Amino acid sequence: MHLTSQILPAGAYRFDLHRSSVSFTTRHMFGMGEVVGTLSLEGGDLFVADSPEQSRVTAQAAAATFDTGSRQRDKQVKSRKFLDAAAYPTLGFVSDSITAENQQWIVRGLLTVRGEPVPVAFAITHVQVGEADARIKAEARIDRYAHGVTKMKGMAARHLDVVVDAWLQRS
Repeated sequence: MHLTSQILPAGAYRFDLHRSSVSFTTRHMFGMGEVVGTLSLEGGDLFVADSPEQSRVTAQAAAATFDTGSRQRDKQVKSRKFLDAAAYPTLGFVSDSITAENQQWIVRGLLTVRGEPVPVAFAITHVQVGEADARIKAEARIDRYAHGVTKMKGMAARHLDVVVDAWLQRS
């Protein structure tokens, strides 16, 4: 992606929850099998400042919407063993910096899973600006152990590769 001086035109944006998504890829069965899944966003805002470094983003996803297409796996991941969706219904992200690094925008902040805020960096991989909306894709590698989600080591991979596909409306 070619780095521009602005991520998007300055202003406030709200995530379009019907078009935005969070997807992930991970491994299971001692790394032999691929698992692909999704989570539903339940909120999100982006403020783009005149100086991109002063911009900020927040996003929330519902833990109960974890879906890999396997009812048994999804039930287990939502249980106390992994996400504990009953006790921690929301996964949240709050940025603390947006910087240009190696010709790419990087959004750093805290991702909270099971009440554990852990630093994470999302690389913006795609920006599209339309007349009435905008779209940003960002990717990160998440370490589930850092959030205290450590059950079934080996059977379930330590890392998840996450893609946020955010459609935005000016607010």
